[in-house]
Amino acid sequence: MVFSSFNLALDRPILISPRNKIVKRMRLNRYKSKPTNSETCMGQSLIRYYVNFKKSGRPERLVVYENGGWKDFPRDVLDLVRKDFDVKKAVVKVELSGHHLVLNFLHMYQMNLKSDLQQPIA
Repeated sequence: MVFSSFNLALDRPILISPRNKIVKRMRLNRYKSKPTNSETCMGQSLIRYYVNFKKSGRPERLVVYENGGWKDFPRDVLDLVRKDFDVKKAVVKVELSGHHLVLNFLHMYQMNLKSDLQQPIA
């Protein structure tokens, strides 16, 4: 059995074990981790990407970087992207030549959902 008392000098509860040993109880979140520089930078980068996305206008072209060069997306994909862009949808899922792709306009890449291959878009 453990008994609990409160020590006013220490401003925290004290536990007394059955063997009369005093056990100090520590607060669980006493040492909350602070964001590291990389976490702070990632947060700032995400905000910068988001602000750029919100300021950007409707795309006239949409290209992907493949095999050392930029290739245009088909017109039907561009039309779908334009509709979603008008409502400021940052991520669009499309099917192209039997491949399911996610177009991420915050980070400007396409990702193949089957192979997880990511390629830059512009």
